[in-house]
Amino acid sequence: MSTGAATPRQAILEDLSQSLGETLPLGRPSTGGLQAATVRGGRSNVVDLATVRFVKERRAPTRHVYHVTYEAVDPRLGSEPHEYYMTYDVVQVAAELWETRGSNGGAGVPSWTEPTVNLGGGGWPDRFSAGGVLVAAPTVVRVRLQFGNGVVLEDTVDNDVVVFVTDEIVEPPTTAVLLDTNGAEVRRHPVLPGH
Repeated sequence: MSTGAATPRQAILEDLSQSLGETLPLGRPSTGGLQAATVRGGRSNVVDLATVRFVKERRAPTRHVYHVTYEAVDPRLGSEPHEYYMTYDVVQVAAELWETRGSNGGAGVPSWTEPTVNLGGGGWPDRFSAGGVLVAAPTVVRVRLQFGNGVVLEDTVDNDVVVFVTDEIVEPPTTAVLLDTNGAEVRRHPVLPGH
């Protein structure tokens, strides 16, 4: 979380500028790939700030949600940079003062073969934000999220990215409905299990 910035974008850049923190493994050691972990006192990777790109933004009255890409080196993956896809929730905490309130995403895009939205989110139960990348979905132009309590959110697909934000209370289960240019359903699938 940033300590406060004059603009939402500056709050994200401050977060991305943090130095490496202490990585603390969660659970049992992984047998393949990265170990699930949390990071204390900084970041898990070193971001090349020259590569930061703000891809998409959505707003609620006192919050902005951004989908951001950048290159970073994660020491757990070696010395080569990887492209990251992250969604940031930024909250206005005072007049002209913004802080990041969480982010989700990761390095790379899954190689699924069915049309899918790879979505991460947070903020519940009192608010909700999410963003993600569409995979194997060239005909999908809109994504609708349907929540267990009847709330429905929609976003257009721009550069294979969707971003959602609401101050409404949302409850699981959550279903993503992928729609084509005619509004026909291409596929539906569960997202955000266990939120």
